Order: sequence, then structure tokens, then C-alpha cells
Amino acid sequence: MELVADAVGLAAAVRDADLVLTGEGAVDSQTLEGKTPAGVALVAQRAGVGCIVFAGRVRPGAEVLLEHGVDALVQIVDSDAPLALALALAACGGEPADPCESGPTFTNTVKEISDAKCLSCHSKDAEGANRAGAPVGMDFDDYASIQPILSDFADALTSGRMPPMGAPGISGTTPAERTLVNDWRVCGYPQ
Repeated sequence: MELVADAVGLAAAVRDADLVLTGEGAVDSQTLEGKTPAGVALVAQRAGVGCIVFAGRVRPGAEVLLEHGVDALVQIVDSDAPLALALALAACGGEPADPCESGPTFTNTVKEISDAKCLSCHSKDAEGANRAGAPVGMDFDDYASIQPILSDFADALTSGRMPPMGAPGISGTTPAERTLVNDWRVCGYPQ
């Protein structure tokens, strides 16, 4: 951090400031290990200027920064928002209506896609050759059965990896289906 601070003349800029504002996507105790907010706070502290750190997430342990030149930590998004939603809200410049409030859920959207594209192979009722190579126990009959692998399930559908090309009687996911599954992922995989 010192090399960058010297290269951009940070100490001179801070010397004339009334207050220093800096930020990071997430702050915690590891922020002290060379992340920008810690370096900026140190420069501000040396100049006797207050420093406020804004972050998308203020995680446990971040309070240690208050002992290292940071005067306040400000979390700028709802801590329960999925990361992708928080980034989208930040890009929009505010808190528009939550697209997840009426967005896709497993029950209202994804189950229909899963039933049409996955269950011929990934059902507890499919046996032997009918599984077409799907591992026994990797069943997608309901939300509970996919809950342990939500991310992998969504990745397989949104990437077009699944269902596999040439699976008997099944077409791949459409762009619209991949978008719906991705929206479901962005909203935190609601049931």
C-alpha cells in the first residue's frame, strides 16, 4: 500500500483534507493485512485527519480498524442482501424496488424447469439406465433434495452444461430459462 500511496501523493492530498472517506466491498480484521482502507486510514491518522470507511459488508472483527486510524465504519447495503443484488443496487445508485420481492422462487419457477429438464435422469424414481449416468442420490425431486447443492444445480442449468446435449427426449435450457434460474440464484435461491 505504501508504494501506491507514495505514487499517487496520498499523504499530500490527505494533509489538506478535513475528512478522508475510503471504502471496500467488505471489511473485517483481515483488512489490516494490506487492504486499501487500512493503508488510507494510516495515512490519515499520521496527518491527524479523521477517516471513515464505507463498505458493502462490515463483518465481525472489523471493529479492530477503529484502533488503527478509522473513526467510523459504515455498512452501505442491507447485510442480508445477496452479493449480486447488493452490487446491482449499488450500480443503480440507490434502493429501487427489490427485484427479488416478486422474483423467481423454486416453487413458482425453477421447479417447472427442473421437472422438464432434469427429472428424467435426476429423480428418486429413475433407476439403472433410466438415470442416463446421473449419480444415484443426486435427485432433484424437490427443494430439499437440491438444497445441499443449490449453487452447483444453478450453475449446471445456467451454463447449459445440463441437461447434456443429446439426452433422449430433452432439449437444453433456453436463454429465458437460464435467465430465470440465474435470477433465482441472484435472489439467494428462495424456496
